[in-house]
Amino acid sequence: MLTLPSGPFADCHQFLDPKPFLEECVYDMCVTGGERLTLCRGLNAYAQACVDLGISVREWRSRTNCPLTCPANSHYELCSPACPPSCNSEARPTNCSSRPCVEGCVCLPGFVASRGLCMPVSSCGCIFQDRLLAPGQEVYADEKCHLRCTCDGATQKVICRNTTGCLPKEHCGVQNGSFGCFPEYFRICRASGDPHYMSLDERIFNFMGTCTYLFTASCGQHPSLPDFKVFIENERRGSQSVSFVRSVKLEALGIKLEVRREYQGKVLVDGILHYLPFQALGGKLVVFRQGKYAILRTNFSLSVSYNWDTHVTAKVPSNYFNSVCGLCGNFNGDPRDDLGKQIRAEAIDPRDFGKKWLVSSHLGCRTDEQHLCPDFNKGLVSNITQNCRIFTNISGHFKHCWRVPAYNSAYIECAYDCCRMPGQTKPLCDTLATYTAICQSSGVIVYPWRTETLCREYQEYQLGIESNACSLAYK
Repeated sequence: MLTLPSGPFADCHQFLDPKPFLEECVYDMCVTGGERLTLCRGLNAYAQACVDLGISVREWRSRTNCPLTCPANSHYELCSPACPPSCNSEARPTNCSSRPCVEGCVCLPGFVASRGLCMPVSSCGCIFQDRLLAPGQEVYADEKCHLRCTCDGATQKVICRNTTGCLPKEHCGVQNGSFGCFPEYFRICRASGDPHYMSLDERIFNFMGTCTYLFTASCGQHPSLPDFKVFIENERRGSQSVSFVRSVKLEALGIKLEVRREYQGKVLVDGILHYLPFQALGGKLVVFRQGKYAILRTNFSLSVSYNWDTHVTAKVPSNYFNSVCGLCGNFNGDPRDDLGKQIRAEAIDPRDFGKKWLVSSHLGCRTDEQHLCPDFNKGLVSNITQNCRIFTNISGHFKHCWRVPAYNSAYIECAYDCCRMPGQTKPLCDTLATYTAICQSSGVIVYPWRTETLCREYQEYQLGIESNACSLAYK
């Protein structure tokens, strides 16, 4: 077929001798035992060489059974445009109209070529200031974050509008290579142990309810900030005097993410179980494992963590200042009112405060547990002094933790646990692990503290670095 005077390649013969291509094709066919794919490659080599010289060849694939496989949303054409429409129209050569047609795949109407595929025109994005923006992506076009520009995927045009700038408690600048408005700071709310709570304004209290509660949520925030809700479900574990976190649920951007104690290394997404890591909405919501913790992170700087056991945190950005509610308080900078007024009623007792954020109850759940020490005696005082002194030793394992404000409650929580669960060692180990994570997340060094006699459940471990923060790595 390559040398036939009336064949599909005849118009090219006077410009490019087909005999060397014929000899190479015959040799390759012999070596491969006559494979049809080898024949197709040999014929295509001559056809492509002719096209490179600006000479068109006639249809040859059907008679040799060498079809050209095209990607989805496209079809084969013998004579297709040399410069097909693409997402990046600015990169289109200026001499396209003078180029001969070529054999290839042509995208269907409404689709354009992009990285070897045919993509919907609406997914192309926009070229703005020499960079590609995704459809719907917003960027700032000035140094003060006043001119906000959005890529219209339907038209591939960028629409800009003047704004009032960044929200309160935000700053205009560069973060992780991106320019825009970012929170000035973050505050962390946590529930740890059995469980102890610290609000976003660092109010510390104990609450033993075993139902499902609103941990923290957006309440009256700026209209441009997304809504979110974080729930925790508590449970009994042996002792009837204390409770522990069983599950954490984050609702944001129309998706429900839940991490439950019984599903280690997994996350429920709208009720369906997935292995970690997981992401949704193009990375706007991600869930991954960091050390012992599951991290649920949003694209609006909120993150939630849970260690599948006793420790939960919610890291809230400063642009939600005075715009949240729940067990974590109102985030207004004043810890005195974190157990304050709630719908014409004032909650002073943590039990009353916890009841006000009850979301749902189940069989056996209670919210009225007494939280005081039932029997405070000399033996208990001795036990507290012996077990909890590790937190107050200024030259011990946690000697650098005193610069972390949240660490101030470590001894109090340890003493409380010794009171509520005398003779048990796991609460102490949980508190030690919790404050190790708290200190490390603040960039503070914690020295190895597990021994053969202290919390030897995990005998081999190391203090490692992961994602710019230390974490316990267990073997």
